[in-house]
Amino acid sequence: MKPLPWRSLSPERPGERYVYVATFFHLRSVRTTWRVQKHLESGPPGLLGFSIQAKPLRRRYWTLSAWEDPAAVTRFVGADPHRSAMGSLARKMRAFASVQWVGAASGHPPSWQEALRRLSESHGTRR
Repeated sequence: MKPLPWRSLSPERPGERYVYVATFFHLRSVRTTWRVQKHLESGPPGLLGFSIQAKPLRRRYWTLSAWEDPAAVTRFVGADPHRSAMGSLARKMRAFASVQWVGAASGHPPSWQEALRRLSESHGTRR
């Protein structure tokens, strides 16, 4: 399945450096993460944009997002609904991986190819 199109929540700011985050999770049973997606769509502070890729029949999901700084990522991960969703999903996951890197705004949004390569290099995840 193709990724959902990149959803920009803020115009690119040339000369800035962004924090990019790619995640992968493989669930034990079919379950959606609509609450987290809705939270992303609501535009939490510091989120510049995101995309989601899913292979629901294989129970594999990926996220790719751009943030203003590491503190914005930390606030999002530590706040509900993300915190409670990840807590309830933790027991249902076969695998989870996350990688962060800093890049120039001129590379915004990053490619899925780059995100998947970074996940694979860091954690050995496969598509």
